[in-house]
Amino acid sequence: MRPANQFARLARTWEGRVLVLFGDKCADGGSPSELIMLLAATGSELILELEGPDAEQWAESLGNIISGHQFSHAPSQSKTS
Repeated sequence: MRPANQFARLARTWEGRVLVLFGDKCADGGSPSELIMLLAATGSELILELEGPDAEQWAESLGNIISGHQFSHAPSQSKTS
């Protein structure tokens, strides 16, 4: 699976909002076509903006896809009492 498709598929499973920024462009993280339209070449610096529950864990999981460590699962949901 292509990274844009894998990223978007994982982003759509999250309850929050994912934006990917590259230069002056912004894409909905759940849209493979918007991600492709960023035209970011390998090695480009992308910025992730996440809003919602467990954003830090999701940022790590989504960031792994971008950095080439392609994991196809959502972060584990840990709850503290």
